[in-house]
Amino acid sequence: MRPGWNPVRRNRKIGTGAQGYGQDNELVIPESRHDPRRYFEQVSSCVSFSRSVGKRKLQFLVEPPTDGWFYPCTPDDVAEVLKYCPEVDLETVDLILFRQPTRKQRVLSPVWGRALWFAEVRRWKGSAIVLEAQNLEPISWKKSLTPEFDRELKRLESDGHCIVTDKREIRIEVTATSLRHTLLYRTLLHELEPPRVSWRLIGLS
Repeated sequence: MRPGWNPVRRNRKIGTGAQGYGQDNELVIPESRHDPRRYFEQVSSCVSFSRSVGKRKLQFLVEPPTDGWFYPCTPDDVAEVLKYCPEVDLETVDLILFRQPTRKQRVLSPVWGRALWFAEVRRWKGSAIVLEAQNLEPISWKKSLTPEFDRELKRLESDGHCIVTDKREIRIEVTATSLRHTLLYRTLLHELEPPRVSWRLIGLS
């Protein structure tokens, strides 16, 4: 005798993503319900001091890096480079934030730095340039590069990064010196321009 119709057995979507399976495990950067600030404005502790750059007085905020991480350039390096920039470009900058990303943020949103029209970091407010702490782990890119990323790869090589290509991926091997060149002489100056999409380390996912 044929058994009765069982809708559970006939539903092929049970246990699959089409039915929602695994959505609760999606890897995302957590957001606080009680803090409206974006995650890159939330700093647990930092050292603050000001530097005069031309006619501008900029506030520097430095979050201590964790083990294995470091800032390729110092606040004094940044102030020295900025003093050669046109004064009109510095009028839109209030804060320089040296920030330590979490490992999850590094995986999901890896950047050299970012420009913010408005940021609220602890008790300081204003437009900001954010430079993120780095480590010496190699950076992996897919081999199928868009023209934009192909040009960026050439720029990274000119910064002193070692580019290694194998059968599966492009590996960018970094050093403290090459990271200093990228952050201090390219990223910092790039972020002085009107804020746009952040310079990403890995954008080919």
